[in-house]
Amino acid sequence: MKESDAKKLLRKYNAGIATEDERSIVEGWYNSSEFFAPAPDNNSIEAANKRVWKRIDAKNSSPIKLLARIAAAASVLVMLSTGGYFLYQSGSSKESLTQASIVKPGHAQATLILANGQHIILSPKLKGNLATQGKVVLQAKGINGIAYSVNAKTSSPEIFNKLVTGRGEQSPFPITLSDGTKVWLNAESSLVFPVQFKGKERIVKLEGEGYFEVCHDKLHPFKVISRNQVTEDIGTKFNMNAYKDEPVITTTLLEGAVKINNNLIINPDEQSNLDQSGAIIVKRTDAEAAIAWKNGKFIFQSENLHAVMRKLVRWYNIEVIYQGDVFQKNITGSVSRFDDISKTLNKISFASGVHFKVEGRRITVIN
Repeated sequence: MKESDAKKLLRKYNAGIATEDERSIVEGWYNSSEFFAPAPDNNSIEAANKRVWKRIDAKNSSPIKLLARIAAAASVLVMLSTGGYFLYQSGSSKESLTQASIVKPGHAQATLILANGQHIILSPKLKGNLATQGKVVLQAKGINGIAYSVNAKTSSPEIFNKLVTGRGEQSPFPITLSDGTKVWLNAESSLVFPVQFKGKERIVKLEGEGYFEVCHDKLHPFKVISRNQVTEDIGTKFNMNAYKDEPVITTTLLEGAVKINNNLIINPDEQSNLDQSGAIIVKRTDAEAAIAWKNGKFIFQSENLHAVMRKLVRWYNIEVIYQGDVFQKNITGSVSRFDDISKTLNKISFASGVHFKVEGRRITVIN
């Protein structure tokens, strides 16, 4: 691809008139790039312009190598030309970068609260029997998670446990319920469940976000209750986002089928959005993007900036305030959940055109 062609494609992308294939190419360039820097001056912009295009030699490059070089060029030039850089607090550049790098990403940890009030911090190092509740033994299996095992045919009394993650945490492994169902929790979430299921239904309660791999049993339906939604599995792997500060409850299906509020059925690669009035919208989606958090990524699909920042608040444990109108800023792209906040905000700045001021754990979004 010639320099003129690449620049033409970038102009179409920035103007919002690129085709879906063209958007995919540009976003692929951007996501593969490591070229980010704070507040360049005019001289460094011109130097970068000459340097990155000099690296592209279509005559001597294979298609794969050429794409990688264009990716670097495109990312640098678009970032510099759109002013997509950090606005840090006053002080030297070195000091400001150090300040920003203090905000580290979250980590794998969760707390299990037993019926007697005991708190168990979950980590991959846990092994062996942790507790016995009624006839149910709680076992830690290292990186394979923890499991509830019924060690007798007789029923235990009704006992409930609670799995909790705070800001900056996500469950380090699945928790395996007594029926074999596996559950993972995202940051700032909780799951209340019985140590042994009884009766005709298996019911758990979710706040926040969780991913479920349900052991199907048509005689004993598995149901997740969250706010004003009841989700019933029909042989299912699904993700639920039910944070209280989100305007809708989002349920995304990967395998099988689920029934929403006893009537609506959604199928694989479909997503339901239930608002506070009870209205439901179903749309096709990339189901893998919904569980990106579980796989170490943020994937944004034309999400408004406020929704994006709410995700960062939960994972990085930060405070966000806004200056100016940013409601119309939409973000598409992906970043690693393991990046420091500086790199993550750099990419968001590039994608949205907003700037950020970093003061400890307070992030100011400036239009």
